[in-house]
Amino acid sequence: MQWVTTFLAVVEHQGFARAADVLHYSQPTVSNHVASLERELGAPLLQRPSR
Repeated sequence: MQWVTTFLAVVEHQGFARAADVLHYSQPTVSNHVASLERELGAPLLQRPSR
């Protein structure tokens, strides 16, 4: 469930860095949680801009 909570924070706060601040996690932890949820569901949940 932690992955879902993290994903919802990313959506609500419109970004990984803002969600990390609110959840008191590092940004890489937030990214890893979302990536784990995406792997579990077998589908991408967010569009990420290419660098």
